[in-house]
Amino acid sequence: MTHDSIFKALDQTYFSKVTIGNGGHVDVKGKGVVVETPSGIKYITNVLFVPELSQSLLSMDQMLERNYSLFFKNMSYTIFDPSGCELMSIKMRDKSFPVEWKKPLVLFWKKP
Repeated sequence: MTHDSIFKALDQTYFSKVTIGNGGHVDVKGKGVVVETPSGIKYITNVLFVPELSQSLLSMDQMLERNYSLFFKNMSYTIFDPSGCELMSIKMRDKSFPVEWKKPLVLFWKKP
């Protein structure tokens, strides 16, 4: 099983590079729709497949640009989709908010 199995649909002809926090670049090897989230089945579009990453990364600025809402309280945050449905709630751990997908390795959205 490969890590691309979390996608409902994955276009593996899509290639790009993304810049990560340390200034390095990693290869994007597909873009698609994720169905499984920690809170159950939800559709999240324009998710980039980045197999080199050991953790999932959420781009908050890109989520806000796409009208997702982020609510921070009590050392956790909750993400709501544009229609107001809760996607997931994530507790802070070691000064970050690790997303524990049912299966790992996704990076949200590339800026258009």
